[in-house]
Amino acid sequence: MHFHLQRRCLAVPGIHMRQQSPPRADDHAIRHPANRQHHLPQIPGGAALHRRCVAAFDELKQSGRDIEYLADPKVGDLWIGCQESLLAAILPPIIRRFSKDYPQVTLHVDDVPSPAVQLAELRNRKYDFVLARIVRPLTQEEDVHVETLFHDHLVIAADARNKLARRRKIDLAELADEPWILTPPDSWAYLRLAEAFEQRGLKMPKASLLTLSVPLRNHLLTDSNHITASASSVLRLHAARYGLTALSVDLPQRPWPAVVITPRNRTLNPLVERFVECARMVVKAMEGKAGRPYTGKLSAATDTLQA
Repeated sequence: MHFHLQRRCLAVPGIHMRQQSPPRADDHAIRHPANRQHHLPQIPGGAALHRRCVAAFDELKQSGRDIEYLADPKVGDLWIGCQESLLAAILPPIIRRFSKDYPQVTLHVDDVPSPAVQLAELRNRKYDFVLARIVRPLTQEEDVHVETLFHDHLVIAADARNKLARRRKIDLAELADEPWILTPPDSWAYLRLAEAFEQRGLKMPKASLLTLSVPLRNHLLTDSNHITASASSVLRLHAARYGLTALSVDLPQRPWPAVVITPRNRTLNPLVERFVECARMVVKAMEGKAGRPYTGKLSAATDTLQA
């Protein structure tokens, strides 16, 4: 299988980094009106006409892809928008599973951190679907379908050789003066950690580094006394590789849904359902190992989207 990713992403064997997405092959056959907005005539109803033209051309292109799929259902392309925290958590095992059945499918995966951009680019037909985390149900977004894959939770992680890792019980107040590496203040993990400290009447610790990059946080935790707040599914994937562990700290449990978002009002790439079914199977397999619904937790231890 061939993989193309943009911006920051998890290093997975077989995935190649690139700065810009190559044009889709079928874009050369049809000059899509979405790429020619600056040529629109300034006439009443021009914008509405343009939207209809974009939809018509997209359906025409999708018809060609459907015909190709009927000729060979295991060949094609999928364009996926995904957040960093899912690129570094559930996406790699899903890709590995999918590649076994569809080795000739090329996946184009972009790291899309901005909530507004995720839905906008899905609606603009850049992506076939989006993998995201939500903080509230997207009930007001009537043009998309949302399916929950699993619920994640917050954990505090450190190097397994950190002195705190040997403690069987740690009070949150004891971590106030520890050196922290955190995600930015508008991220889910940061907000949930701030909420936990506030509930205890404690001041939010000052971080020495703020970044969304999972690899950077993991590298800096290794062989150091730093600690971080992370989604439990992210730690599950990276704990063994980086020698990390979850600290025994009681935190407020606020589930964080990981979801698949697909458009309602357009023909889907037939491979989308194959990929989503593979995602369901991966989560179900994880549930089987845990003996309970998958929550992203380590066995040891919706109006807006959130990075």
